[in-house]
Amino acid sequence: MIQSYIADHVWTNNILRNDASFDRRVVHFVVKRASASIRRSSIYVKFKIRNMKKAKKTQDKDKPKRPQTAFMLWLNESRSKIKAKNPDMKVTEIAKEGGRQWRELEDKSKWETKAKDAKRLYEEAMKAYKAKQDVD
Repeated sequence: MIQSYIADHVWTNNILRNDASFDRRVVHFVVKRASASIRRSSIYVKFKIRNMKKAKKTQDKDKPKRPQTAFMLWLNESRSKIKAKNPDMKVTEIAKEGGRQWRELEDKSKWETKAKDAKRLYEEAMKAYKAKQDVD
């Protein structure tokens, strides 16, 4: 009964679950305006709200993806070599071995340059994206 009572108010008034003040507003609503049986259950309402999952953010498909780091660029190219040497390794073990090899790698300048270029392209794309968002 409590849930349907809250649901009628909350969802019809478009109160979002990921809003920071959501729990306080709902509890206030229940405590001030609800019937006696529901008011007695306000502890239950607080418990339920505290344990609610936050609404998943929708991702904008037009937003540029963040650039890869120098390590990730290197790992994506080196993963097949590591896998060829150790065909029975799991994915996590390959990543650990890649991390070890990256730490031992002396000349990282090639990968750091690629990462800087990718970051520069990303920043340009983000400027264009934000300009487009301001227009819309």
